Amino acid sequence: MTQHIHKFRRIDIGKDVPHWVMQCQLPGCNHYTSMVSKLSVPALVGKVSVCNSCGDRFQLDRRALRQAKPTCNACIQTPQKKELDKAAKFFEKLAKTNLG
Repeated sequence: MTQHIHKFRRIDIGKDVPHWVMQCQLPGCNHYTSMVSKLSVPALVGKVSVCNSCGDRFQLDRRALRQAKPTCNACIQTPQKKELDKAAKFFEKLAKTNLG
């Protein structure tokens, strides 16, 4: 099989006792990494992965690994980013109104 960049997701493979892993969800790949706990995977910190939202490559950090499907910093919707996006749309609409 050819080398590829993994696209991870968190799943529980335990039957009676929870056993959390980060599994690659790309077709034909059966790679997984065991987790210390549901929200901790120190073995993957700093590794490159594919973002589950935009599909770009990014470096995994502790914030991304706390998500069930890790996403890059550009795809995170923080309250500040939402407000900035609203303001940008407002000013874009205002500029179109003044020009037209």
